[in-house]
Amino acid sequence: MKKIIFTVAILCLTVAAQSQKKSGSLEPLKGQTSLIVEFDYSGATYDDQIEAVFFTDETKELSEADAAIWKENWQTTAKSSFLQAFINEYNKDCEFIKIVFGESKYKLLVAFKEIDLGAYAGPFSKPAWLTGTFKFVEVTTGIEVATIPFKKVMGNPYAVIGQPTQDARVKDACSALGEKAVDEFCKQLK
Repeated sequence: MKKIIFTVAILCLTVAAQSQKKSGSLEPLKGQTSLIVEFDYSGATYDDQIEAVFFTDETKELSEADAAIWKENWQTTAKSSFLQAFINEYNKDCEFIKIVFGESKYKLLVAFKEIDLGAYAGPFSKPAWLTGTFKFVEVTTGIEVATIPFKKVMGNPYAVIGQPTQDARVKDACSALGEKAVDEFCKQLK
């Protein structure tokens, strides 16, 4: 009986490990000089809550007008600053294939699965972290050529003390995600 349980446990660990590995090939991207990028929040949870519940919790003590303003700011200003932080860090460190606005043969789709917003508590603060997938898609055909998962990419733990807002902590984590992208695939595309 112990052998069966042990075998099942090993099988489960193997399957879990395989699901976290990259799939496809980065080979089609070799020689490319540019990528466009898009952040996809459609499947994301925020502190283990779906977006609608997250918005409700964040705005429950605000007036209806203030809640609408908060939600609009989160969906536009905050999310655009997250993307810009990612792009700035990536383009600073990757010499071979830059993220551009406009046209490119390939798109990097950053699909978020979990966004932990961190916490502001003085010296006991914790940075935000992100889990999801880098997906490389050929723009004209929509064919996904490679997928690389990322897990718990964390913002700077020392900067969090001065970041009382959620968007500042998530922006910092997105900057760290830009660095992770360079490590995961940019260096392979020389």
